[in-house]
Order: sequence, then structure tokens, then C-alpha cells
Amino acid sequence: MELLVKSGITLHVFGDSWKQCPMIDCPQMVWHPAAIGKAALEVYARAKISLNVMTWHKDGFTERIANSMLQGAVAVTDRTTYLEENFVDEEELLIFHLGYEKALRQHTWHDRADKLLEWIEADMV
Repeated sequence: MELLVKSGITLHVFGDSWKQCPMIDCPQMVWHPAAIGKAALEVYARAKISLNVMTWHKDGFTERIANSMLQGAVAVTDRTTYLEENFVDEEELLIFHLGYEKALRQHTWHDRADKLLEWIEADMV
């Protein structure tokens, strides 16, 4: 999202949780109150892409995804077991994987120390 905003693309975000976003003061980040019911369907109908983040039900499905798809927007969401079992990624919607596992495997202070030691041993520092 930061890349999109910095590239000058306007993003419309809905709901109070976005007020905590560090980019909320960027002119390209347009905050709206939560859209519920028919108002949400109208938002999805105007959208080209609907970005969804599953905040707490990581094994399930949310009406935001279904309603986005039913209104013609491309649904982009983080993975859940339900989505992977019931939809085809890159055909019916786009699933992204939050980077926790990769960060845990490759981007801890321990990994940085190991890399630094490799460089020292290779005389690269």
C-alpha cells in the first residue's frame, strides 16, 4: 500500500482502524467511515480492486471477499485455509501470504549476525 500511495495512486480506505495507519495523512490515502450493508455494496461496485486483510479469522471467509467479487472488483486477500480449499488463486481471486514465515527464517537479528560473520570470514567487510 505504501508503494501505491508513494506512486501517486489514490486509495480509499474504510473504517476506524485505518486511522492508526502511518500513511493516513498522505493525500492519496482517502479515509471514509465504515461502509455497511448497501453502502458497502456500492463501494465494491465502484472499486476495481478490493484489498482484504483477515484480521482474526484466518481459517475462514468474510462477506467482504464475496461481496467484492459479486460486485465485479478483483478481490486481493491474505490466505486462509478456506480460500485455498475453495478458490483458485490467480484465477478467481488473488491471495497473498503475509511475510511472517520468511521474516522468521531470514530476517532476525540472529540471521543478520550470521551474515555479518560470513562477510568477515570472506574478508568482505
